[in-house]
Amino acid sequence: VALERALSLDPSLREARYALGTSLMRLGKTEEAKRALEVFQQQQADAEAAGQRAFQLDALRREASKNLLAGAFDLAIATYVEALKLEPDSARSRRDLGLALLRANRPQEAIEHLEAAQKLEQTAEGFTYLADAYIAAGDRDAAARQRSLAQQLILQIKLARIRELAR
Repeated sequence: VALERALSLDPSLREARYALGTSLMRLGKTEEAKRALEVFQQQQADAEAAGQRAFQLDALRREASKNLLAGAFDLAIATYVEALKLEPDSARSRRDLGLALLRANRPQEAIEHLEAAQKLEQTAEGFTYLADAYIAAGDRDAAARQRSLAQQLILQIKLARIRELAR
C-alpha cells in the first residue's frame, strides 16, 4: 500500500516500482507484478538512454568549446550543430551555437539562434549576446532594445529577490 501510494504521488520512482513488482511477485500476484516490473524495465532503459545522451552532449560541448578557443570556428559550429540535434529544444544549445556563430563573424545566423534561445529561456546574458550580435550586424537600434530588455530583466530579478527576502 505504501509503495502504491508513493507511485501515485510520483510514478517516476524506479526503486519503488521495482520494490512493488517484487513484493507483488512474492504475494503470488504475478500479472500485477509483471506489469510493474515491465514499467520498471522501461524506466531503467529510458534513464540509461538519457544518461548516454547527456554524456554525449557533454562531450560535444567540451569539444566545441575547445575548438572555439583554438579559433577553429567552423569545427566548433559543426559540433554545436550536432549538440543541437541531440537537444533541439535546449536554450543552452541554441545559445552556444549562436555565440559560436557570432565569434565566427556570422551575426545574422547568430541572431537567429540567440533569439530562439531567448524564446526558450529568457536570460539577461541572452539579451546582452543578442545586443552584441545586432551591433555586429549593424543594427544599433535593435541592439539598444536588447540591452534595455536585459536591464529590465535584471531589475525584475532584483525586485523578486527583495520581495522574497521581505517575507
